Amino acid sequence: AFGDAMPLHRTTVAKIESGQRHINADTLRRWCELCHVDFELYEAGARLAWVAEASPVPDWFEDFFRAQVLAHTIRAWCPIIMPGLLQVPEYARALNELTGTPDDLIDERVAARIDLQQQTIERKPVPVKMVAVMDESVLYRQFGTVEVMHKQLAHLAALAQRKNVAIQV
Repeated sequence: AFGDAMPLHRTTVAKIESGQRHINADTLRRWCELCHVDFELYEAGARLAWVAEASPVPDWFEDFFRAQVLAHTIRAWCPIIMPGLLQVPEYARALNELTGTPDDLIDERVAARIDLQQQTIERKPVPVKMVAVMDESVLYRQFGTVEVMHKQLAHLAALAQRKNVAIQV
């Protein structure tokens, strides 16, 4: 009956449910309407999966990305680097370059990280509550230029003013 309402063949529905077949945006929207769930919430996870086809996000990390998009609260302990959800694009780029990410994937990975931020701590109407605990050395450890670190620290200070973000050093 669900397949008829979509309209999709029952084997297509089974393949989508099992991850053997990808779902496009129009089909996902209809699926969400039939299940009475928020399309925008699931679209974020689907977008990450669509982007993952081009490998900006490693396969092993996709489940973690999806969990963050659906979360109500995220707690992060970061003794070495800024939490990913709190990084500015320039910091994320410098980190990717330093860790040896292939040049052709850096732009996509940085874009995926920023998209994830928008789908979590920037999410409307109810953003994720973010609690980040960092070692003080994270604030001094330079990735990229001095300007990149200045921008990152200013961004961190601005985020700390939000009601949904708690930063402990």
